[in-house]
Order: sequence, then structure tokens, then C-alpha cells
Amino acid sequence: MPRSHRLHTLGTPHPCPRAPIGRQGLGLLFLLTSLVIQSHAAPASTSRQAWQESFDKVWRTVRDKHFDTNYAGVDWNQARVTYTKRLEGIENEADLYALLGAMLGELKQTHFGIVPPDVLPSSGDHSQSEGDPGFQVTLIAGEAVVTRVLKGTSAWKAGVKTGWVVESVEGQPIDRLLEPLNRSPMSHALKPLYRHRLIESKLEGKLESAVKVVFSNGAGKRREWVLERSARNQERSQAMGHFPPQPTEFEHRKLRGNVAYIRFNIFVISQMEKIRKAIRASLGDRGMIIDLRGNPGGVAGMAMGMGGLLLPQEASLGTMRMRSGHIHFAVFPQEKRFLGPLVILVDQQSASTSEIFAAGLQDLKRARIVGMPTAGAALPSMFEKLPTGALFQYAFGDFRTPKGTLVEGRGVLPDVRIEGRREDWLRGRDTQLEAALEEIETWIREDRIRAPKDR
Repeated sequence: MPRSHRLHTLGTPHPCPRAPIGRQGLGLLFLLTSLVIQSHAAPASTSRQAWQESFDKVWRTVRDKHFDTNYAGVDWNQARVTYTKRLEGIENEADLYALLGAMLGELKQTHFGIVPPDVLPSSGDHSQSEGDPGFQVTLIAGEAVVTRVLKGTSAWKAGVKTGWVVESVEGQPIDRLLEPLNRSPMSHALKPLYRHRLIESKLEGKLESAVKVVFSNGAGKRREWVLERSARNQERSQAMGHFPPQPTEFEHRKLRGNVAYIRFNIFVISQMEKIRKAIRASLGDRGMIIDLRGNPGGVAGMAMGMGGLLLPQEASLGTMRMRSGHIHFAVFPQEKRFLGPLVILVDQQSASTSEIFAAGLQDLKRARIVGMPTAGAALPSMFEKLPTGALFQYAFGDFRTPKGTLVEGRGVLPDVRIEGRREDWLRGRDTQLEAALEEIETWIREDRIRAPKDR
């Protein structure tokens, strides 16, 4: 019979489990949907034998590890027969990846895809990408819109403004930069996440190096600057298998009305202590906003650890189903937890663990969700290298909320839907954050929650 597991929270003082994914404990269940940008080694063999071995590995992995023994209604044995015939007629490696992508596409699920070696840049030396010009972008209506300019950086000194659109980097137009990714066999649900990271990687580089960026300002005029890359004062997470160390960001500040604001860019172990301290430092605040916009996910256990700092009683954020059984995302209340009005900000680039956390607290009526529908990419996945050198991503479980809602392909639907428009950013307004603050005030006015005595 399938086994049922309880995933221990990473927010407790117990030692962090180090078991690999899929083994007993599942302490480092990794739900990141993107950012495999620096994990490529030298190209492997491109012979027909390597093509056949890659095909066999992809088909066999799905057969043996897919969480649904019915393969989402697809006759997987017949798929092998059909695509083996097509394999005989391919002429190059690009055709191979297109074929594998089409075969995986039969499943109609995210987190099943091929990342060709030439789609995303390789950078094994992290010292070569430790600086950036000091601004961040968000993809809005297909445009790379500046949504954050960091004070004191080259971009800030040059006068770069939110709402401006990045047209090209180092002479390469953004649409041309994204072209290989757009035509790659990657899942459509995951492409937006990779597009964002690919643009960021183009802006990053060696400290004090220069990068030429062309912007379109609010009046539609093109402005070109050569900006110096400066240190981001970011830490890096630990490497996990094929997933390299990633730069981490964390922000905790007070907003008007004594509302706590917490933002971090990725769910990795090194962030947990900062999150715990920030939440406990906010126990006397009138409300809290956790900003998960642009957060692609990460270590699943952190969702439970955070839940233990925000929920008044034991609960579950949902259930994950795998071949070996089920994992209940159990939350155990911790001391000094925040139980006041809570809003979670999300957008189309919030994925995986971000979705599990937001969807679970929404179902439990513990948090209000503000922003745009999330990526709908909540399957836990792994990366394996194929004999050709490409990376193969596959899911080994699915996830349903406490109410049984399947997040995959649907996303987390906000209670208050607010689209972040370029026009608003040009005026220096973060309308989604403004809506979150208004939701806190509405919550307080309507007395939606009464603070328990142990707050």
C-alpha cells in the first residue's frame, strides 16, 4: 500500500534533513521551476547513439517515475512506438529536442521538458556574474519593464526610472535574445519564468564591468547607457545536484500604518532564519504583507516552516501524491507566531513552493491573495543530464490544496486581482502593493480576524 508521509517543517529548531529527493524524509524536496542557467557542462556526444540513449532515458524515466501510473491518460508504451519511428528520421540535435519535447507534451503537464545546452548561458564561475547595473525587470505584456531601481547603483545615478522598457542588452534586442527559448521544446507554463531569468543573466556580469543597455522611456524615446555592474550584496544558496548556487535577496521593512513587509526572491534554506526573525520582529504590527512576486519556488519544507509562524493551530497546506505514497504538508504552530491580518502578493512568475504556500493559506482562510494568477506550475521536479548534454526536467508528484484543488495548470487565483501595468510603474506606483495595504485596512475594519491571546 502507498505510504503516507508528514514532511517536517524547516522552521523548527530540529536539524535540517539532508536526505536526497525521493528518499525517506524528503527534507529537501525541491520545487523550483527554473533557473538552471549555470548547470551546463561541456557538450556531450552528439552521435546517433547518444540521441537514442537520450530518447530511451527520457521515456524510461517517465515510465518509472511519473506520479500517475495512468500517465494522465496517455498510452506511454504507444508513445514510445510512435516517437521511435520519428526518431529514425531526425537529422540534427535540434530535431531530437523538438521530438522529445513533443513526446513529453503528450502528458500536458508542466515540469516535463528538455533544456538544450545552447538555450541558456553557461557560467560555472560565479565570480563572473556577481554584479549588475542596479535595476530589476518584470515581464509585462511581453515587455521587460523596469520595476525596481536600487539606490546608489549605476542605474540609479544615470536616472533609470521604473516603467522604462529594456529594448536591448549589449546590442542584442530582447526579442532576439529570447528567440531560442521561445522555440525550444520547454513547457509553455515554464517559459515565462525562464525568459525573466535569461534577461537577468544577460544584465549580470563581472564586478565593475560595463553593460550597454537601451531603454524606451515613458515618452517612447530610446535612451542608451553604458552602466557599471556593482555588487548586489547578495548571498548565494548552496548547490543542490544540477541546481547551482543562486543569488538570494531578502527585504524586511515597515510600510505606512505599521504594516510589516517581507520579500525574498527564492525559497532556499539560508533564507529561513531571516524569515523567522522578520516575522517574530513583527508581532506587534497591525498587519503583514509577504511579497512572492517573481519568486519561482525552491525548498518545499520552508512553506511548512513559515506556516508554523503564521497559523494558530496544526493544519495542512495540502497533499502531494507520488508513486511511493503521499506527503501531507503538515504545519505545526511555533512559539511567537504572527496571527494578525496577512496578505500574500503573487504574480505570473510566482511558482511551485510559492504557489503551495499561497494556496494553502488561502484555502485555510489565513491569508488574502493579491496580484495576478500564479504560474500554475506546482509539480515537484528533478533535473537529469542526458547523454547529449541537455537537461531533462521531470515531475515526480502532484499537489492539491487542503480543499482538493489542483494548482497545476490553474495557478493560485487571487482574492483581489490587480494587474501591474507599465503606465502605473511609469508614475512610480506599485498598484499591487497599494491594493495589499488596502486589503489589510479592510481586514482590520471588518474585524476578519481577532488576535488570539498567544500572539
